Amino acid sequence: MHLHRSTNLSAISPLPLSTSQYAAATQLNKGQEANTSVSLPQRIECSDKCDPDSLDNNKMGCLGKIQQGLHHYHELLVRVFPPTSNTELKNTLYKLLQLVSKVGGNMESSSPDLPPISAEWQKQALQDPILLRLQSFAVVVARVISHCAALARNAN
Repeated sequence: MHLHRSTNLSAISPLPLSTSQYAAATQLNKGQEANTSVSLPQRIECSDKCDPDSLDNNKMGCLGKIQQGLHHYHELLVRVFPPTSNTELKNTLYKLLQLVSKVGGNMESSSPDLPPISAEWQKQALQDPILLRLQSFAVVVARVISHCAALARNAN
């Protein structure tokens, strides 16, 4: 389906959800995190200094934010998805986290404590929002890494 500028996005119906999934998704949208204290990872924002001008001068703040986000997403994937699900994604996130740690040093990568999520409906309700946020986070990370690589090439 191609979206044109004139497409009314509110007219697009979402996939059908069960009642419990709908309730959890509604709570997530309101910031209530499906009756758990699981916080979805924050996104990279302007104040994180991941823009090209800031990266030219000091990339450590941005790398710290990326490291924190990677750590948090990895923890969420491990806790919310079944052990045999998304293993390649989990492994890739872990390897990327190790790489960022090497480049930026072992910065503080604390993330909010994640309580156990035992209810299956809660896990299922969290899966799509986590993957969507991870996708947008990965786009920004790719841009930052691309810009840092270009800076390194220009320095040589």
